[in-house]
Amino acid sequence: MKKITFLLSAFAMIGLTALAQTPQPGETPVAKAVKKVKRQDQIMLDIHGSQILRQEGQGVKNKWYSYGFTFQLMWDQPIKKTPISLGAGLGVSNNNYFIDRQVNRGLVNDTYFTPFADPYKRYKLSTTHIEIPLELRFRFKPDRRNTFKVNLGFNVGYLLMAKTKYVGQGENYGVSTDKVKIKEYNIPGINNLKYGVYTRIGYSRYAITAHYQISEFFRPDKGPKGWNPITVGFTIVPF
Repeated sequence: MKKITFLLSAFAMIGLTALAQTPQPGETPVAKAVKKVKRQDQIMLDIHGSQILRQEGQGVKNKWYSYGFTFQLMWDQPIKKTPISLGAGLGVSNNNYFIDRQVNRGLVNDTYFTPFADPYKRYKLSTTHIEIPLELRFRFKPDRRNTFKVNLGFNVGYLLMAKTKYVGQGENYGVSTDKVKIKEYNIPGINNLKYGVYTRIGYSRYAITAHYQISEFFRPDKGPKGWNPITVGFTIVPF
């Protein structure tokens, strides 16, 4: 009898609770709170390997450990309550190509490459660009930071600096040594304007990224042909 009484009391409590939550005639149902879409991914840092995809111009090859980075400040604009947003911003990129031939200046403001006359330890060709990136962003759950993300982008960059750095054998104040360091700036023939496409795929504050430069590295007849750099790496998103 006690068990039956307990069960009847429990069912009565459940019924009263359901009744209290059911809108009565004339009452306005309470609307559920709409989750706000968050602006995110507004500071981007890419750390990547840098490679020349077609290494056929003048026999130049770059080492596997060539590297670079890209830093971007982005404005994130969600499209209403959809999982799609647009990104635009300003960035700077630096790429370092460790190559096996030496840069030389031609007579018509061009660049050509020759083998090294002396043994060397390291030699790199570096470029620094200021960039304008544009992105189409997709987030599975736009109201959350911890969600799966896919970005497709296009960027345009302008060359700020190009230089080489040589470390190896040579003469320092008339003394032969293997620790000579020589930097040369204003490498001729490089395209001032570059443009390419890229993608990022990741979760939360981390992603993998890949970029392909559509424009060639050198201007026509000012350097090796067929140089279209590609970078692959990972992205950190602190904010």
